[in-house]
Amino acid sequence: MDQIYSKVIKIYWKNPSYPHVKVNTYGSFTAHIVGIGGVFRDYKGRCIMFFKAPIIIEDALEAEKAALYWAIKMAVINRWTQIQAEVDSSMLIEYMTGIVVPPWHIQQRIIKIKHLTKEIQINYCFTYREGNKPANYLAIEGVESQRQTVATNPTQILADMLKGDKLQIPYLSITKS
Repeated sequence: MDQIYSKVIKIYWKNPSYPHVKVNTYGSFTAHIVGIGGVFRDYKGRCIMFFKAPIIIEDALEAEKAALYWAIKMAVINRWTQIQAEVDSSMLIEYMTGIVVPPWHIQQRIIKIKHLTKEIQINYCFTYREGNKPANYLAIEGVESQRQTVATNPTQILADMLKGDKLQIPYLSITKS
């Protein structure tokens, strides 16, 4: 009889180094009901802005790209020039960094994102979905909302999630091997 082993990984959200702004983004995709969300934080872990919105997209990767596009667009508008983008799609990071050439139908938004990043310095990094809880929450809220929201004062639920990140309360990712 084969045994299945589980591996538990502790995931901590980390502040960006000064003067970087960190943005966590997420695209929520289920049966053509799609929302995106993201949260920007400074080097002290303070929320400086967040967003959520319903969108129309064809697949999960498109949702992730849309969330990243919105985040970079907002960074440019706010003149934040050093960004650390943390996403839970390793494939999206591979496309953005040029490790893998994306299929033609995905290239258009990536070209738009890369055009925006000419104005800023951006570092992409991967985090497990469990380490992206506030952005995940915002994307799910985006699915349920009627319009886009961009704000600076988090709701109590979001504020509590962000506080947990600042307190270095770990998220757990359980994988089977």
